[in-house]
Parts: sequence; C-alpha cells; structure tokens
Amino acid sequence: MHRQKIKVPSVKITLIAIITLCCIFSSSAQDAAMSELTQELNDKLLNVKGKGFFFGMPDATGYGVGWNNDNDRSDIERVTGDYPAFAGWRAER
Repeated sequence: MHRQKIKVPSVKITLIAIITLCCIFSSSAQDAAMSELTQELNDKLLNVKGKGFFFGMPDATGYGVGWNNDNDRSDIERVTGDYPAFAGWRAER
C-alpha cells in the first residue's frame, strides 16, 4: 500500500495569513468604532496630507524658557506664531 502525502502549509505562510487577516479586520473594526470627533480629526489630517507637516512636542504649554504656570503660552507659539499641532503631557501623582 502506498501512502499519500498531504501537504501542510508551512508555519510561516500560516502566520502571515493570520496576521494579514487580523490587520484587515481590525482596521475596519477600528474605523467603525471611531467616535465622531476622532473621525473628524482623521479627516482633517488626511486633508492636509501632502500640503505641509505637523509638529508636536511634549509639555507644549504650561512652562517654557524663562516662564511657567501659564497654560496660554508656548515657546513654539512665540517662535513660529502658531501652537504645536500635537502636545502630550505625562500624568504624575
């Protein structure tokens, strides 16, 4: 009796297929789960694409060179005339 070999896809191909499918389904799920405000931000970012660039920095307001405790000031705004597009702050206790 002659045994017939069954070809099993390699582990690499299987993992690539799983990762690809997860990316496809997760991105569509993320798009559906976007809040209205998030979608509006996403649309604005896409509208500016190719027309310029966004600049961001941590702790953009609140303190700077020679000043502090003023959330309406920014060293970036003083130099460029505009606030950073993105700002981040570290939450501490």
